[in-house]
Amino acid sequence: MKEMVLLMLLLAVSPVGYSINDLEAGFLTREKPELRREIKSKYKTRPGYLYEYAKNKYYSLSKTGSAVGSYDLNDAGSQLKGWRIDRWPYLNRPDAIMQSLYGVKPKTSWREKVRYTSHKPFAGCLNQSPLRYGDVERDGDNELVLYLNGELLIFSPKYERVVFSTFLQADDWFVDPTWREPVAPSVLDGKVYQHQSEYMLYNGISTPAYRYYSKVFVEDFDADDNPDVVVWSKTYVSNEAGKESGFHPVKNELKHYERDLTTQKRLENGVTGEYLPQITMDVVIEGWLRENELTWQQGFPSRSECPGEEGKLIPEMHDPLLNDPDVLR
Repeated sequence: MKEMVLLMLLLAVSPVGYSINDLEAGFLTREKPELRREIKSKYKTRPGYLYEYAKNKYYSLSKTGSAVGSYDLNDAGSQLKGWRIDRWPYLNRPDAIMQSLYGVKPKTSWREKVRYTSHKPFAGCLNQSPLRYGDVERDGDNELVLYLNGELLIFSPKYERVVFSTFLQADDWFVDPTWREPVAPSVLDGKVYQHQSEYMLYNGISTPAYRYYSKVFVEDFDADDNPDVVVWSKTYVSNEAGKESGFHPVKNELKHYERDLTTQKRLENGVTGEYLPQITMDVVIEGWLRENELTWQQGFPSRSECPGEEGKLIPEMHDPLLNDPDVLR
């Protein structure tokens, strides 16, 4: 009973990560072969994931995460309606990781395009069910929420575009226990680090490892009847050999986004429905979180969906090796 009361209080205080976390997941098309064949016959395409949002009506996500679509099997004459998933122009990219890669190897690219692969778990295995659907900010309009290789994207069927995106996880640290090569000094500064960049190591270059995580909070924080998104991001770099085990924080960021809407009149004048970045002081955002008693652990995502770890805190995002008090409270 106490746990139920606590959950109700959390939901009342914060439709934050909990609203996103409660969205229904789509399914792999290969799980329903008859439906897959019907779509292939009618639309000449094979989507990777589907979500049935009404009887015989589906939203889809392509196998590579490059597009979403809409199918209406009730209408024999309907045509496939699809939208390409492009990189959101306001995306806050993990600059420490990008700088470490570009500084050593200028031609190296880091996730220039949105992409999806299912073989590697990200952010508590959310990407194992990458297509979700529901009302993120509880305003009566449903959205598609995509989890693609550690990146969260919100696509609005109403506005027919990606309205928000952020990286939830951008790890670049080598954790393969079978690796037997001796740890080489970093080409950046000649120092030996406990953890190396996995990407660069596979390219024969030793650089320190970086870890980047974000938590998302959705609420009308500024009480203007327009939904806000707050993204709290943290970047860590490996400690040197011989020093305290693990990593240490090098950057703590708070970003505020507010939705561009609301009335039909404004919509006709070109309103996008996007969560546009705002110039908001950190002290103000910190105040919002403090007033609502929101901690790192309460941000989204927090709970794992990985087999055997369901409901537990996502280990990477709450790792004692990060040597950061925020991730433990």
